[in-house]
Amino acid sequence: MEDISLLSALSEDDIKSLKETFYQQTRELMESLIQEILSLEDSRDRVQRLKVIKRILHTLKGDSGSVGLKELSGLMHRAEDLVQLVDKKSIEIDSSLTDLLLKIADCIGETIETNRTDSWDSPLIPAVLGMIDNFLKGEEVRQATVSTLPLPPISEYERLLLSEYHRQGKSIYHLKLSFSRDCHIKSAGMMFPQHLHALGDIIKAFPPLDGRDMGSVDAVELIMASSLDMQEVKRRSNLPGIISDVMIEEFVEKGIMVAPVHAIETKKVTDIYHGGDTIRVESERVDQLMNLVGELVIGRSMLMQLFLELEERFPREEILGRFAYANSFIDRSLSDLQKSVMKVRMIPIDKVFKRFPRMVRDLAKAGNKDVRLIIKGEGTEIDKGLVDVIGEPLTHIIRNAIDHGIETAEEREAASKNRQGMVRLEAYHKGNDIVIEVDDDGRGIDLKELKAKALEKGVLSENELERMDDREAINLIFLPGFSTAKVVSEVSGRGVGMDVVKTVVEGLRGSVQVRSEKGRGTTLVLKLPLTLAIIRALLFNVGNRLFATPLGSVKEITRVFVRDVEIVGGKEVLRIRDKVVPLIRLEEIMDIEGNDAGRNRNKLFVIVVNTEEKDIGIVVRSLVGEEELVIKAINDKWINTNIIGGASILGDGKVVLILNPAALVKRLRK
Repeated sequence: MEDISLLSALSEDDIKSLKETFYQQTRELMESLIQEILSLEDSRDRVQRLKVIKRILHTLKGDSGSVGLKELSGLMHRAEDLVQLVDKKSIEIDSSLTDLLLKIADCIGETIETNRTDSWDSPLIPAVLGMIDNFLKGEEVRQATVSTLPLPPISEYERLLLSEYHRQGKSIYHLKLSFSRDCHIKSAGMMFPQHLHALGDIIKAFPPLDGRDMGSVDAVELIMASSLDMQEVKRRSNLPGIISDVMIEEFVEKGIMVAPVHAIETKKVTDIYHGGDTIRVESERVDQLMNLVGELVIGRSMLMQLFLELEERFPREEILGRFAYANSFIDRSLSDLQKSVMKVRMIPIDKVFKRFPRMVRDLAKAGNKDVRLIIKGEGTEIDKGLVDVIGEPLTHIIRNAIDHGIETAEEREAASKNRQGMVRLEAYHKGNDIVIEVDDDGRGIDLKELKAKALEKGVLSENELERMDDREAINLIFLPGFSTAKVVSEVSGRGVGMDVVKTVVEGLRGSVQVRSEKGRGTTLVLKLPLTLAIIRALLFNVGNRLFATPLGSVKEITRVFVRDVEIVGGKEVLRIRDKVVPLIRLEEIMDIEGNDAGRNRNKLFVIVVNTEEKDIGIVVRSLVGEEELVIKAINDKWINTNIIGGASILGDGKVVLILNPAALVKRLRK
């Protein structure tokens, strides 16, 4: 009652501010709590770990009570009792204790998310309290039955899946399935997910169909893509003795995007580090600063253009020297400002990596595997705009590695491997890129099986497959609808995931490469630009249109005679130092007027661009030079091709289209 009366004494703005502070602090505390729990089992310094866990629980107990979450505060108090007994060595630290502590952490997180939607306490709290009581009594932890919580919001990665299924002509349904009271199959882990996968592709489910929480809910909510009509899905979902009620409707969500660049979600708060201090600033303010710096960069180009025109028109004016000095001063100051704002936008990639230890542990246990996750380079800084977008593609890659890559302990032992599998996640800077590597020591990719599957699906002909080298063949995994999985699960096997991973990465002007050796493992390498806002680019003309390509992707520029261009297989190629480079003419792809890109001249310029370890040559009319460009998104109704990654405005007001080199390579392969 005291907590409620305290809240009622505050103004509405004060309560809102108090809750926002609580939500933000709790998010940080929850990240630390889960990391400490996961480290508890294998840590030598268990005493210190327990002290940190107790301190976090005590802080959460006080904070939740201050915002009126009395039931959650009570759960925290009970959790403190549990940890106190562990500290006194009355309870042994083992896998079952870790599972219970993680369940408590999940309940805390779900309760707080429920509270954000104007509800108060979560229906999971009584169930988790019962689990603690059973554990303290020395009984096997039995998960009490609770109602399902609302389906979490659709993420950007899942929007891409939705978009892909829309293009395939499938219907998207929102289902709520209630379990029968006499359904005993739940306690055995629920066998019905395989039946659901036969009806369509599960985009999202809560709780996850492959998780252990399936035994603790009365219902499951999911979003499904299916080629069946609604009534057929409803009829076949109603399993006697398992499902008692089926609610189904068309799933509709506004703003389903094909590429994530224009819809990057950012966190509400960004931490700015200065020395040993931290200042908390709303992300919108940081974004506004970046936008203003971008406009100033355009203004700097305008000033330079104006100076050049004045110098040409009035070459002997004394004031030009003062103008040049002032312009140089502004240029230096703006460059320093730009670097400072860019540093503000950079945050450690650990914000993304923190979610994976728990996920790997749960997936390994669910698949009866022993997997160790090694994380390196977690302090590597990344643009905050990339953090939310890149997390889910990495999640899919890691889940794929555990689901299909890592063998069971018995299989690994038979293959003379360590019984414990390994997944390594590493991030580091390389030039103007951030590189993220995910590799495993599992079974690797069988290229013969891959080609056989491609032939079976009719993706490529036998002649085309024979001409493919290993590097080209391994990229078959990125084809839409392609999968070698023998069993479809919620984790993988739908034939959409890796295609969408590639789409997400290329939408961020990055690239993804695969290396694999049968029986030894697989490595995926993601390369992403350090910043999404401003790039250094090479400008050139094609026909009457101005283009730019990121300077980091330009390998070399050459000028050759028209007669040096050869025709191989009906396509133009150029031999450069004994290497055959395929050529692309943008005026043909984009139907550009002023078709004079070297056809009626003795010489032509070729910009050799390297991406995904492949060189391609872009035939251009003339070169303009290097310049820093502020990237602006383009509405799909103006540009309907993915080879254009954005646009920018020059100092003289001209619009320049920025190419996406990875999409050009993809177009060339087609």
